[in-house]
Amino acid sequence: MNNNSTNENGRAVLLLNGVNDLPLKDVRDLVASSNLFICTDGAARYALKRDLIPDVVIGDLDSITPEDLVRARSEDAQIVKLPEQESGDCEKALRWLLANGIDQVVVLGHGGGGRQDHTLTNYSVLMRYASKFPVFMAYDLNHKIQFMHMPGEIRLRGWAGRRVSLIPYPISLRVTLRGFLYPLNDEDLMLGVREGLSNRMLSDEASISMASGAMLVFLERVQSQ
Repeated sequence: MNNNSTNENGRAVLLLNGVNDLPLKDVRDLVASSNLFICTDGAARYALKRDLIPDVVIGDLDSITPEDLVRARSEDAQIVKLPEQESGDCEKALRWLLANGIDQVVVLGHGGGGRQDHTLTNYSVLMRYASKFPVFMAYDLNHKIQFMHMPGEIRLRGWAGRRVSLIPYPISLRVTLRGFLYPLNDEDLMLGVREGLSNRMLSDEASISMASGAMLVFLERVQSQ
């Protein structure tokens, strides 16, 4: 467990058992800057193979080898076995984080790869839990992903030309974009009807406001050279 964070209750990196295509250096940096590194049981196998030692391994423990479980215990990882099948390991981990007072969560490995049903389920669970944490985001290879789960405004920082995609989930009403190449003014977005793909920031600051609904905001993670 790392204590570099200055947050009151701490920051957790949650690694799920999906496709984690984030470069290993970036994963290490995120873990090093967190208070807690928690893995679902299948994700712990990925972590241990790369000498990333979880503080907590959680799930029904059917996706981790006995050898990896022994190693995790030898490294003083807390093993949390939750065999109930009404919820997936992603939700189990998020509930555990809530119960333990974590207020900032960074999620990795939420992509299902060839299992698009897993990917969609994970996004549904993440959107549902985003409102329960003051700071909540996810990363993949190309994106930082923010979850707009309630009316309001988010202010973005980045660079001129930063690509931003807006995915209503499933409806976002009265959306206003300021500081974008393609602005919106109190316009509605609907999944499968009208999304906001591949917009661009005009400078290092922009904003998104929404009157109601929910939205996934995909921000280009690294500036193109």
